[in-house]
Amino acid sequence: MKTLKEKIEYLKSVETGCIVDAFLKLGIDHYSIESLKAFGQSRKFAGAAHTAFMERPEREVKSYSRFDSIDQCEAGDVLVTAGASGRIVTGDMFAKYAEHAGLAAWIIEGKIRDSEGIDGLPMCTCCEGASNYLWRHGTKITALDVPVKVCGTVICPGDILIGDSDGILVIPKERLDEGIHQVE
Repeated sequence: MKTLKEKIEYLKSVETGCIVDAFLKLGIDHYSIESLKAFGQSRKFAGAAHTAFMERPEREVKSYSRFDSIDQCEAGDVLVTAGASGRIVTGDMFAKYAEHAGLAAWIIEGKIRDSEGIDGLPMCTCCEGASNYLWRHGTKITALDVPVKVCGTVICPGDILIGDSDGILVIPKERLDEGIHQVE
């Protein structure tokens, strides 16, 4: 029996197209995250998801910092930040912090700034694009490790995310073993 880490290492060696073919045979649907642009020196990654949900709260609520969202992850994990479509979520300072923490990738439903700095990092950052406009009435992270939706695809904490130059796939954690079996 392979450990989760061994399964993730195996998935790093598989093209996403092969995984899509396996998903079709298994009847797994709604697994692809579309319309995000990749930044960083490497576009190939695989890791377990940790999530952060952002919103513009109407009232004062408990919130978390971007550092908190990164610190919940272990080396090799993928951070998924959702709920900030069209708004800047991070710049190169937080991206460097995430890369230093060992994240495999950062998937962002939102934009980045400092794109040249982020593009020079080994870690892959996927987002809606880059902007230099910072919203004065920003979004806050109001929940960690909850199910989120990015570009219409639901991602739960612990799901496995795999990415390459062709795109990003989500393997539901409860279907990981059968997905790997079908790929093999």
